[in-house]
Amino acid sequence: IEELFSKLKTLYNAGKIQECIIVAEEILKTDSNHFFTLCYYGRSLYLAERYVESLKILDRCLEEEKQYYFLWSFRGDVYYKMGEYIEAVKDYYEAEEHEQRKFWRIANEKIPVAIGEQLNTLDNYLDYLNEDKIQDEISYFRKSQYYLSTRAGIHLTYKENDIGIKRAIEALKKVIEINPNNWFAINQIVETLESLASKQTTEGEKQEALNNIDIALVYNPDSYHLIARKAILLDALGDNKQAMELINIAKQNDPDNPDLDFVYRKINDLEDTQIKEQVNGEQKVYRGTLEKPIVFLESIIITAQNIDTIDFNKVIYCEITPKGAMGNEGGILMYVLTGEDTLNTYEINIEIDEQTFNAVSERISQNVNLFINYYGGMGNHVYVKKNTKLEIDEKYNCFWYHSQNAKLKINSSVQGVFLSAVADMTGK
Repeated sequence: IEELFSKLKTLYNAGKIQECIIVAEEILKTDSNHFFTLCYYGRSLYLAERYVESLKILDRCLEEEKQYYFLWSFRGDVYYKMGEYIEAVKDYYEAEEHEQRKFWRIANEKIPVAIGEQLNTLDNYLDYLNEDKIQDEISYFRKSQYYLSTRAGIHLTYKENDIGIKRAIEALKKVIEINPNNWFAINQIVETLESLASKQTTEGEKQEALNNIDIALVYNPDSYHLIARKAILLDALGDNKQAMELINIAKQNDPDNPDLDFVYRKINDLEDTQIKEQVNGEQKVYRGTLEKPIVFLESIIITAQNIDTIDFNKVIYCEITPKGAMGNEGGILMYVLTGEDTLNTYEINIEIDEQTFNAVSERISQNVNLFINYYGGMGNHVYVKKNTKLEIDEKYNCFWYHSQNAKLKINSSVQGVFLSAVADMTGK
């Protein structure tokens, strides 16, 4: 066992997570209660994105030993990834308490249930952490998790969370400065910078979004996905020449990537950019340069006249894509339950009516507490009504909503949004 355990630690430090899991399971066949193997096993399952299994193992560890700060920290990470943000915050508190007791004592503080109250309660503690009283890699990493779970994770769509995300980024920079080989922190800072950039969609914010993508590229210079995002932003800022150079290089290196092909054709002006067309006296609407109608046959275009008829308590599925994102750019798609067994489809595109698009976006923000937010990839966001279980149909790339008496189909705006949302939902 000791020889295998030594091998387990070596594999873990080398980031060979799948091999860690195999070795840990081999040890546990002989000694199912080998405590430190269980610790490594639980963390490795988390890094392999097997969150439910990881949670069970870490629960076992904490039942046996509550004094190790890293166990609380590990379980907090699992809760964070599973969307259980209040539980994540509780565990991060415990981790900090057990790590260095000189910090402000909050063990007896009751975490309020109301999220708004929770954020107010955390403000002083987060500001305390921001005073640079902590210097080591682990503490900075814990600090970044505080900000991501409380300021960014709970209210992902609210602009005021930018300050929390920015503080998390600064903490992650410190982690990488102390340990340039911390690949987990590198991946997380890239993901966080891209998340921040995806929210910076107004004309005045696009330069800041470009700066954030540039920083992300410092940490992951070979990411064609980030290069594509940078090319889109450069094009939007009027630098078409540099945008073309970037996307041409990326496309040459990964010619079969459909996302790169989309950006390549868009920036090189190889698609019909017609937005409106009169067909039999009715308006036909296109998804930007995709040359595909944004409206399904049964869709209702949202207007200033009918926006108030949409009951957000009945919205089962919703997509919103800011202008500049890839896919259904500048588009909103909603499935609204009418009666017991009917879904009405509503859509609006920024090119058709920017004022209504902005109004609907604002309504979604006002009602965000009704939904679970999933990342749809390339700047797209998907919202699913809470306590609603959608059946995932990977054969036909769609969701199914089961009403009282029917099975109702939900198509995403484009296939990439469906695939990204499913990946987020299933943790894969």
